[in-house]
Amino acid sequence: MKQICLGTIITLIYQSRTRSADTIKSMCGGIFAAYDLDITSYNKELSSHLKSGHDSVPVELIFTARIANIDCVAEGIEDNLIPSI
Repeated sequence: MKQICLGTIITLIYQSRTRSADTIKSMCGGIFAAYDLDITSYNKELSSHLKSGHDSVPVELIFTARIANIDCVAEGIEDNLIPSI
């Protein structure tokens, strides 16, 4: 399976958005929400640090992603991330 870093995913999504009002934080919030995590419980700079590769992905997101049901994640992405792009 091919893997891509979270920072690259965030950058690709951010660059492909159609609305200029969207922020990196809202897109990261959508990614975290797809895994039932709240990005606001982390450092306020986390979104931009993830995009730049400055910070590692939080352990909670890694753990949750490893055990998550793919159908639930897909639904979470449709509900939380897609509307923001």
